[in-house]
Amino acid sequence: MKNFIIFILDKSNYIGKLIDNNLPKEPENEIITFNDKDNLIDNLYKKPDVIIFNSIKYNDYIDLINICNKKQINTEIIIISNQSTIEIEDVANFLKNGAYDFIIKNDRLEIRLLNDIKDIKKNKFIPERFINNFNSLHLIGESKKMLEIYPIIEKASKTDIIVSIFGETGTGKEVVAKTIHSNSNRANYPFVPIDIFAIPEELIESELFGYNKGAFTDAKSTKIGKMEEANNGTLFIDEIANISLNIQAKLLRVLQDFKISRVGSNKFIDLNLRVIVASNKNLWEEVRKGNFREDLYYRLLGLTIVLPPLIERINDIPRLSQYFIQNYCKRNNIKNKKLTQGALDKLFSYDFPGNVRELKSIIELACVLSDNNVIAEKDIIFSRHNFCSSVFLEKQLTLNEYKEKIIMHYLNTFNHNIDEVAKRLAIGKSTIYRLLSNQKKVEDK
Repeated sequence: MKNFIIFILDKSNYIGKLIDNNLPKEPENEIITFNDKDNLIDNLYKKPDVIIFNSIKYNDYIDLINICNKKQINTEIIIISNQSTIEIEDVANFLKNGAYDFIIKNDRLEIRLLNDIKDIKKNKFIPERFINNFNSLHLIGESKKMLEIYPIIEKASKTDIIVSIFGETGTGKEVVAKTIHSNSNRANYPFVPIDIFAIPEELIESELFGYNKGAFTDAKSTKIGKMEEANNGTLFIDEIANISLNIQAKLLRVLQDFKISRVGSNKFIDLNLRVIVASNKNLWEEVRKGNFREDLYYRLLGLTIVLPPLIERINDIPRLSQYFIQNYCKRNNIKNKKLTQGALDKLFSYDFPGNVRELKSIIELACVLSDNNVIAEKDIIFSRHNFCSSVFLEKQLTLNEYKEKIIMHYLNTFNHNIDEVAKRLAIGKSTIYRLLSNQKKVEDK
């Protein structure tokens, strides 16, 4: 087991002695006390797990957070202060900017501090199999938020319990679903995803349950639905909140009995499959609005996983970026590239409304724009600025050509989620379908 390193900035050495005297004597615990901030910063290469400050100015704290981010150090910071020496606004800002805890000196200081260290240590020493197994399946991250999720994924992988994954668009809900499937006893059977957003409402029933030949006018042959296709494996239903109430009722019956009947058939087919659902909406709010059945909500609840937006796991940006770079370079048979510190700083400054999916798009574009084997700050272009840049306007295209490029860029950024792109660009879905149809016609010629 690697050492658990605790840095303490304390001129009086009071906190250092308190921890040394009370923390269980375990060989992996390494406590290092510093008298000044600069000396502590010089030793950040040791990558401490915890940094404890016996009083600190707000600006010093923000500077340290920025330095840790630049050096790709994933550390938890605990701040200790006399109540009389700190403004309440600073306390709020400390916590908002990522402090693990803010402790006022009092009689309970010792208990609170030691409990914090134990909790951090518990998360830090999550078995390596979590990191290795899940990273190899592209679920990348060792930030605090991700380390909390790995044990839940392992528990989900060991049973057939229904899993509900919640998170903003682009946070990696399907990646988590694939990770659960790949670590389960169903790994050798199909993983079948269905994106409700991408299917016209009138086709969802036949996509899920299939149909028999002659069930309706265009049913020229029998079609196996996604649920039947996933038999013995895992069915992943993405954006389940968008299923109509009518289909919700039918889905509830299937989840209760695990039998389906294709459209146009009275024969029931037994199923043996695992179901994982995902949504970027709050399902309980949808229940309250009357958009989602309460009985189906409780049936689906099972084990819940909530994925954080990328802005809440910024320490994972360097590893994610390098992973996307390596994949892109390998696919395109080009030499691997590296991010400069300026490029990383620019990534850290962005709020990523499109989350990990947007980061992937930004990195792949940077690989195209970069010179030689280095991705510089100028190569990092964010979507909200892309189309105002001189590089984009220099091409002197027609208005329709610019429009097509913008739509295609958003489609690539949001994984061809037509509803999401239509919403973000404030255009009709028919406009997007028409563009894709015209492009296909050109390709077919």
